[in-house]
Amino acid sequence: MRKIVILCEMVLVTIATVTAVPMHGFNTEGMEVNITEFLQDSFDNTSEGVDASFRIRQSGIQVWPHPTNCHMYMQCTPSGPTEKPCGKNTAWSQSKRTCDHEANVDCGTRVVQPSCKCGKRLPPLGRIIGGDYVSKEHPWPWQVVLRGRYTKTHLCGGSLISSSWVLTAAHCVVDWDIHLLIAGMGEHDLTKRTPFTKEHLINEKIVYCGYQKGVKKNDIALLKLDGSVKYSEGIQPVCLPTNLHTQSFVGEPVTVTGWGLSSCGASEIEDVLKELTIPVISKQQCNDGTMLKTPVGNDHLCTYKADNNFWLGDSGGPLVWVDQNGHYQQIGIVSYAKCGYAGAYTRVTSYIGWIQANTDIDFCSP
Repeated sequence: MRKIVILCEMVLVTIATVTAVPMHGFNTEGMEVNITEFLQDSFDNTSEGVDASFRIRQSGIQVWPHPTNCHMYMQCTPSGPTEKPCGKNTAWSQSKRTCDHEANVDCGTRVVQPSCKCGKRLPPLGRIIGGDYVSKEHPWPWQVVLRGRYTKTHLCGGSLISSSWVLTAAHCVVDWDIHLLIAGMGEHDLTKRTPFTKEHLINEKIVYCGYQKGVKKNDIALLKLDGSVKYSEGIQPVCLPTNLHTQSFVGEPVTVTGWGLSSCGASEIEDVLKELTIPVISKQQCNDGTMLKTPVGNDHLCTYKADNNFWLGDSGGPLVWVDQNGHYQQIGIVSYAKCGYAGAYTRVTSYIGWIQANTDIDFCSP
């Protein structure tokens, strides 16, 4: 069974038939309730000092560990990931996933499996200048292409973050029935198959609760594949920046990849994967009125280089930064831009806890 989850203070009930044979209708009964109040009433006997909101995460309120402070937690809100304090004499318990009494708390970070490898790419045959074709197949083995299941139309990009989860932009998938989507991995030239090419259906999509479609705020979503991907030379996960919450990346070179339009005014997407290395600019530069028409917040990153930007159609694709050990970490998700302006990306470091909370697995980290 495939399911769609948009966790928020609202529940959408879908009634579906189990047959394609036309019928004459049905009867049903229901009751309208306020989900938050209803669930909160269920926990009136919660121990004193413990925040009850943690106990209803699966029922609509998304919460996850604070990246640096054990006595706080993060909550999904329309304004973005929001800090919330635990109760008196309590702290976040990693094992219980709730605020618990301090004496019972294990306030450590997640332990990544020692065998986990991520963010290693194949070396290119020669130097790459931003916007040139990638000169060797599969140098970006975490790159995912999202396309129509039946139309085979290219829709968006994405990135493989584990053997069963893909990270992408909310605006790419929020209006799509997951039965009509397919995720391709190990691809380079969209007109050709390689020994590494794999396709998977989507079993589940999770769109961030506070996603705002009009301004593409909190533009992030997760897709669960219908099975585990077998890693190969052409398919590997990208690293997630679990320890880079305070890093600005301003002035540092980063790389965006995708199959989008090659230039302003182009009408067809590129068949061959392209890459562009471009510097990160500050939020102040991005919001000065000339770089980007829609202002960005703390949960965004911006890039800009004269006469170069990512291409339309690259939405949802990864923006990666390479650390001193040569591991590529995904720090951004392509969100929006306009020809001649800066590019805006969802800042992945702001959503690491949300990703872990909703997938319930340990992701690769260098």
